[in-house]
Amino acid sequence: MKSDLRKSQLNRRLHLPQNEYLDRSKKIQTNIVESEIFHEANLIACYLPIKNEVDTSYIIKSCFDLKKSIVLPKIIASRNTALRNGKPTIFSWSANAWSNINRKGDSNEFHIHPGAFWSGVYYVDDGGCFENQKFEGQFVIMDPRGSGPTMYAPSYCFHGPEGRSLGATELLSPRNGIMLIFPSWL
Repeated sequence: MKSDLRKSQLNRRLHLPQNEYLDRSKKIQTNIVESEIFHEANLIACYLPIKNEVDTSYIIKSCFDLKKSIVLPKIIASRNTALRNGKPTIFSWSANAWSNINRKGDSNEFHIHPGAFWSGVYYVDDGGCFENQKFEGQFVIMDPRGSGPTMYAPSYCFHGPEGRSLGATELLSPRNGIMLIFPSWL
């Protein structure tokens, strides 16, 4: 009975209209951020939402604004990493982070993150790029193999998840509160 209730609630949550999902998430986040316990805390543990879980971007942004320490789980990296034989294992992750502030006309050079396995970018504020595409500011993920995958058969390509081709460049539009996680060699 309990598992049926969980499945029912998950199915309901997964099929919420986007505007209702955002509205409910905002109400929950506002209640948390305005609570006495949140204001008294120096360290906030939070998660990054998947599958229509409550959006946490406002909570995370509030932590940055209020100079609170924040802890985010490493679940995404652990779920998407395995041993060479394909078997899952328990990982001991360590995090290394820094921040960039890019203003109009700024950019970052293409680079990789040596010594890392997963990398991520969290947008506290996209500078209006999501709502106004003329600002550009896309996040560029470039396959470092360049044209290698197309050299032997230029009319064919390898296909990755969701039909995206490998060996290409992907442009992602940033928006407030989004976190992009990607293999560090990209």
